[in-house]
Amino acid sequence: IQVKKLGGTDLWINPHQVESMELTPDLTVTMLSGRKIMLAEQPQDVINKIVESETRLLSAAGDINDIATIIGIVGGAACIVM
Repeated sequence: IQVKKLGGTDLWINPHQVESMELTPDLTVTMLSGRKIMLAEQPQDVINKIVESETRLLSAAGDINDIATIIGIVGGAACIVM
């Protein structure tokens, strides 16, 4: 997903690698790697972007259901069996 860092720089992050978000008062996103990123975004905006990304993923998977079948959502990530 595309987000904006505090300095105004655009950054693309993998939404499946987001571990947590904390508002202190700026938004700090902690990635699974432990890396912390300060964003100039509101938490709900980032959540909306993640939901939109997941919706596109699930929709695309539905379009190719002859190749892959979605068997569930685990921890916000689609599990696909090929």
